[in-house]
Amino acid sequence: LDRISDSRVHLMGHSMGAVAAMYAAVARPERVATLTLLDPVFSTDATFFARRLLSPFADRKNPLVPRTLGRPEFFEDQQEAFRFYRRKRAFRAFSDDALRDYVDASNEPCADGRVRLRFSPSWEAGIYRRTPRIVPGLRQLQVRTLGVRGEDSEILSPEVWSCWARWQPAAQLLSVPGGHLFPMENPGPSAEVLLRFLNDG
Repeated sequence: LDRISDSRVHLMGHSMGAVAAMYAAVARPERVATLTLLDPVFSTDATFFARRLLSPFADRKNPLVPRTLGRPEFFEDQQEAFRFYRRKRAFRAFSDDALRDYVDASNEPCADGRVRLRFSPSWEAGIYRRTPRIVPGLRQLQVRTLGVRGEDSEILSPEVWSCWARWQPAAQLLSVPGGHLFPMENPGPSAEVLLRFLNDG
């Protein structure tokens, strides 16, 4: 934040990026004007400690880990990557344009002409395995916060969603159509929700 700007920022994150944004706001609340958390990877304390205790078996309880490890790291070209993701249920609601943007952003060229993921599946799965404890951070937040959940999200569960309202009573919490990837599935309506929150401030 200090490198980007001297003024307060409107901080936004999606999925694990929302977790990082939350902890940045906890650490430096004077630098954050608003905080927007889009379908964050949140869990209850009970789930957090159970995963730590049962870490060798925790992958079965975290849908992001096996899903990530099952993803190829290399493709012959961007078109092959596009066809791979087009068949996946998680990307079914993406428009072709949104999916192409996703593919272009998530892959990089190799010397042999193929393309590869910018971050390997094992690296990404490692991030999901080490999801930090959430509840203390939410209770410490002093920043105006908007939380948005995709109504069909498999990541931010209804149980955790209802708990969030207790952990952070001052937060504005909204549900929108779509799943965990709702910002890419429904970019127009999602942008309207976010702009309304920012303009109301």
